[in-house]
Amino acid sequence: MAAVEAGRGLSATDPALGDRVIGLAQTGFLDGLAAGCLVASGVTLVGALLCARYLPAQPRARPAAEPALAPAPSSSLEFEGASSRGPMGPWLP
Repeated sequence: MAAVEAGRGLSATDPALGDRVIGLAQTGFLDGLAAGCLVASGVTLVGALLCARYLPAQPRARPAAEPALAPAPSSSLEFEGASSRGPMGPWLP
């Protein structure tokens, strides 16, 4: 941004030099952006390869037996008296 402002300032005295500075600033920005994208894609590729290599797709061995879970209670989630006070229970009329 500062280079573009400098190029605009130079355009008052030498328009060709000012345009050249602005063009170089824009090109430098886009070149840096492209390099950053390449680095980010490389890091992503390395991460994906490491995940594919070291993270298992499935567990290696099945557990012997899982403990039995207690049955879920059969009561509903409504509180006592909820129907007499409104659809939202005792909180709203």
